[in-house]
Amino acid sequence: MLVLVVLVLAVLVLVVVLVLAAPSCGSAEHATVSAISTTATRAFRIRAVWQRSRVEHRSGRIPDVMADTLRTTELLSIGQLSARGGIAASALRFYESQGLLKDQRTDSGQRRYLRDTLRRVAFIKAAQEVGLSLEDIRLAFEVLPPDHNATEADWAALAERWQAVLTERLRLLQQLSADRGKCIGCGCLTLADCATQNPADIAYELGHSAQYLLGHTLADAEAAQAKVRAKRSR
Repeated sequence: MLVLVVLVLAVLVLVVVLVLAAPSCGSAEHATVSAISTTATRAFRIRAVWQRSRVEHRSGRIPDVMADTLRTTELLSIGQLSARGGIAASALRFYESQGLLKDQRTDSGQRRYLRDTLRRVAFIKAAQEVGLSLEDIRLAFEVLPPDHNATEADWAALAERWQAVLTERLRLLQQLSADRGKCIGCGCLTLADCATQNPADIAYELGHSAQYLLGHTLADAEAAQAKVRAKRSR
């Protein structure tokens, strides 16, 4: 601020000197004085705007132009997030409804997102591509701060939390890859060894899909059935 005041005073002194030294007529001298006077006026205006912005910033009132600049720099609209993240706006609203994303609202009710949301969207897409459910993703996001950009430590905590889930998913993928060779071209001649078979619906109590293919055994299925029968007999 001191530098700005000194600059303004120096310009004013120069204007006064030129006015006193200049002849009463002469277009060149008059043009010089006029140009310097204009510069001084601009300097005063800059100083006035700067002082006003300081007062408004301290009082919590930011000028509209400055507020728009901050929003452009720090926040994304749903259209910008959709374009940058490569995902439909309707999908972003759905993720919001599932608690995966969090928005902020302007005074007019428009959605605004932290730039960190781009990383969350990329994480959701990658997780879905490897078969993880939205519930898995939501639970993982619980370690991330909901109201500000996540730090490197936050993402490290998420990675550590998912280590067991990803290890189990990798085991299943490797097992599926190994079992695939047994099924291709077998002509169903080895039903006893086929992990997709469920004779007498024994594995029903273990859940949906091919439970043997997911790693459960016949003993697991029989134990689950025995547990259900014992519960019903009470």
